Amino acid sequence: MLKFYYDLASPPVRAVYFTIKHLNIPVEMINVKLFQGELRTKEYLKINPLGRIPVVDDGGIILTDSHAINIYLSTKFEGGDKLYPSDIVRRAIVNQRLFFDTGELFPSLRHLTKKVALKHSTGIDEESLEIFDQGYKGAENYLQNGKFIAGDDLTIADFSVASTIASLNIYVPVNKEKYPLLTAYLERAKKWPHYDTIMEPGIEMSRKFLKIMNFALPE
Repeated sequence: MLKFYYDLASPPVRAVYFTIKHLNIPVEMINVKLFQGELRTKEYLKINPLGRIPVVDDGGIILTDSHAINIYLSTKFEGGDKLYPSDIVRRAIVNQRLFFDTGELFPSLRHLTKKVALKHSTGIDEESLEIFDQGYKGAENYLQNGKFIAGDDLTIADFSVASTIASLNIYVPVNKEKYPLLTAYLERAKKWPHYDTIMEPGIEMSRKFLKIMNFALPE
């Protein structure tokens, strides 16, 4: 059975969990508490020396990075071709959106979260505001091509992008007048299967962490 090391406060974890639930993959859930230092224990670093989540262990095949994991799961398990299409052009578009998340969206979130956790920042800086806005702008542009982030079908790219933006939105709410397509997309995402048991708990965990750190959350 697939072992899944997780904490729902992490957007990459949520992205993988959406895929696992969507494909009905049997899984053993192993909680690694993100905000309690469990990623830095000797035991966990033996599993992932980078000290990050998620991790999956598929019978001794250990994979890290949510994008790589979701490609693997979608390629291996039945029904995955709908989430990660085999058509070369459609797959290239999905890959590009995944790279958008890993190269643009998520690094900005990680950078600010580290500033809060390690440097005790209590507010968002101008540079982060600009970077977040650039990410929202990119997503808005992509959504001009369909109701999902990579066209008219739900793919693993949606799981990654929506999970990251849901966390970015805690820091800087998406401006609905400036980004109407992105606003509507996030509202539609709330109707995805398992949204209430994957996304909502993770967002709430992040909010609680920021409150504990005395970060000034927007009203």
